[in-house]
Amino acid sequence: MKTSSRDHLVHLENSWGYIPDGLYVWNKIQRMYSPKNVLEIGFHLGHSTTWMLDEFTDANVVSISPGFEHTLDGAKLLADTREQQANAMKDVFGDRFTWIPKGTIDAYDDLEPYGPFDFALIDGQHSYEHTALDLNCCSHFGVRQLLIDNIDQWQVLSAVNHSRWNMVRMFPYVSDDNINVMGLLVL
Repeated sequence: MKTSSRDHLVHLENSWGYIPDGLYVWNKIQRMYSPKNVLEIGFHLGHSTTWMLDEFTDANVVSISPGFEHTLDGAKLLADTREQQANAMKDVFGDRFTWIPKGTIDAYDDLEPYGPFDFALIDGQHSYEHTALDLNCCSHFGVRQLLIDNIDQWQVLSAVNHSRWNMVRMFPYVSDDNINVMGLLVL
């Protein structure tokens, strides 16, 4: 049963990181793979997490994202909001949702009890180094197909091109008047 309300979601003024609602990509992934155990790298404020949990009705999502953003102004506000949002997500989705407030490099031990994963969404930091680390984390935990956001950014695309992952499809979308692209990757 899909969630009918989005009341639990917050939108911060002048913020970033929201994959828009209504993208057909989630339904397409459900029909192609029927994910049951999903790893999400890059929770931010739970928007894409909500879209996945709504569409992947038989799936659990384990999401990692640092609790504290070191490089942003208003970092304490964002950290508090992210924690509040994770708690609200837990209230809405119960045991189908788990948030681990750590970056990828620090989350391996915490992820072990939840793996292996059969699908992943990568929407974390979009540098070459972080993308490569996120792709390796997915491989380590058994993921063989994933969506990666912002593959249109050269550092993300470069990391994918230097990995064992193969892009099989692209999903462009508009967010904040910018064209972004999600890539479907397989091993």
